[in-house]
Amino acid sequence: MPIFNFRDEEALGKVASVDTTNVIVDVENVSHLKRLQVNHLAVLQSSRPGQHLIGLITQVTRKRGIENLSDDGIVDQNSELNLCRIALIGTMLDRDGSKDNVFRRTLESVPEIDA
Repeated sequence: MPIFNFRDEEALGKVASVDTTNVIVDVENVSHLKRLQVNHLAVLQSSRPGQHLIGLITQVTRKRGIENLSDDGIVDQNSELNLCRIALIGTMLDRDGSKDNVFRRTLESVPEIDA
C-alpha cells in the first residue's frame, strides 16, 4: 500500500520550471505558501506511476503585483508571484520487487511542466 495518497485539491501548485534537480512550483493558494518552510520536505508527483519525487524546499518567494495607472485612469493590478524552489533529493517507490515503500537517492524521472 502506497504511503502517499493525495487528492488534486491538496496540490501545492503547478510546476513552472525544471532544471536538473531544481524545480520551481507556482503556488496558487497563498495559504499554502504561508505554511511552507525552508528545509522541509516536499513530495512531487512523478511522471511515472507508483513513484513520487522527494525534495527539500530551498526558497519560498512571494512578490506582490505592481499597480499601473493607465492613461484613462484605470488601475491595472498584476497578479502576485508565489513561488517555491525545491531541490530534488530522491525517489519514493511504492513497490520495488518484493519490497514496499522504498526510497532511493536517485531521480528516476523529473516532474513535467504544468503538472
